[in-house]
Amino acid sequence: MRIFLSGELQIDEQNARQFVEIIKDIKQKVQKLLDDNNYGDSIKVLAIIPSILPIKDYKKIKWKERKIYRPKNGETDFRLFIDAGEFAVASYDEKERMIINNVLTSIKILTTKVKEGFEGHRLEKDIKDLFGIE
Repeated sequence: MRIFLSGELQIDEQNARQFVEIIKDIKQKVQKLLDDNNYGDSIKVLAIIPSILPIKDYKKIKWKERKIYRPKNGETDFRLFIDAGEFAVASYDEKERMIINNVLTSIKILTTKVKEGFEGHRLEKDIKDLFGIE
């Protein structure tokens, strides 16, 4: 399984740079976890793309979160929201936690969609352990 971690961002340059730095670190650590463990063969690409937008914008334009699992090719496409206002004022560690929580929520939702061949609960627990989340 491979993780693809990116973002849809409507934030200033400084916060965008921090976002890129944070997801690079998270992706590297989670990919090592995926390389070292077998969580099943149903998922080939775990694509998680946090959408960091001002809450008023996605409510106004009726932007919707994306929670897609394509069983035929084992790919996912998760685009869950993080409020840009909250992200902008958060500390670096809080920003990292917001992104990790976005990843964990995506995995939790995916676990309900995949009928067999994916140990989502174990992956979720291992990611929590990896980042010291209770």
